[in-house]
Amino acid sequence: MKPSERKKFAEAVRQLRGNRSTREFAKILGLSHAIIRAWENPKSSVYPEKKNIEKIAVLRGETYSEFMSHLENPGELPDSFERLLLQVQNQAPVLSPSQISKILRILADYLDFL
Repeated sequence: MKPSERKKFAEAVRQLRGNRSTREFAKILGLSHAIIRAWENPKSSVYPEKKNIEKIAVLRGETYSEFMSHLENPGELPDSFERLLLQVQNQAPVLSPSQISKILRILADYLDFL
């Protein structure tokens, strides 16, 4: 992993962990809290195995390939909202009118709730 990719990976792990402790987040992944701390440090020499990168990708709602593409390319990692928008944009051409209508109803109901 290149230093720029390592930095983005560390950022992704921190974002996913959120307010959880490293121990709590490590338990979710089935890892030690020391591994999580090492991953969150972009200068650490501890590199994640592919199976663990896949776990992070899944938690982000991405495939391994999508996540690696984000790490390898310049720019910020997309947040969950940006990923959702990309998914909708990619799926829109194959959605039926009734599926699009359902999505719009969900959004309208949510706006009424606010």
